[in-house]
Amino acid sequence: SRLIVGYSVKDTSFITTPRRQNNPVKIPIMRIKNETIVCKWTLTGLIDAIEFEVNKPLLLHGLILYGSDSLPYTYKIEVKLLSKSKTALAHVSEKRITESTKVFHVNFDEPCNITPNERYTAWVKMSGPKCYRGDYCDCVDYKDFIFKFFNSNESTTSTNVTYGQIPGLLCCLEE
Repeated sequence: SRLIVGYSVKDTSFITTPRRQNNPVKIPIMRIKNETIVCKWTLTGLIDAIEFEVNKPLLLHGLILYGSDSLPYTYKIEVKLLSKSKTALAHVSEKRITESTKVFHVNFDEPCNITPNERYTAWVKMSGPKCYRGDYCDCVDYKDFIFKFFNSNESTTSTNVTYGQIPGLLCCLEE
């Protein structure tokens, strides 16, 4: 049943499906509590990884990563989003990123649907100059979206729930 100019119309010839926006608003979900003042996180091609889950469905567009204070800087980088079974849901093949900001975004080719209360792993392999690092909260609440972060066995660096790289997630929140 639809409402057309004040009249209720029962019509089965039209099936409405929600439309995705062409340019959805990407919200940075930052898990930072404190940032280090100097660049001292060493990037030698090891894996920085963190697990997360959220209580509501959303689209994950990419990751937010720390950069350097040497401007401009260049990193060799590879990024993955892994499911609980370690299947790659998104993969940004190894490429060079040249930026001149303290943090930068790495966007997936296509956004990933994130299912509520399932764990995912944000996986990053970077090499290049030293970068900033942060101290983190293990839970972030943003407009009734509750993000929980966990240590990952995929991490071969000191990145964990409270310390290291991967300061945020780039999300489109479906409300």
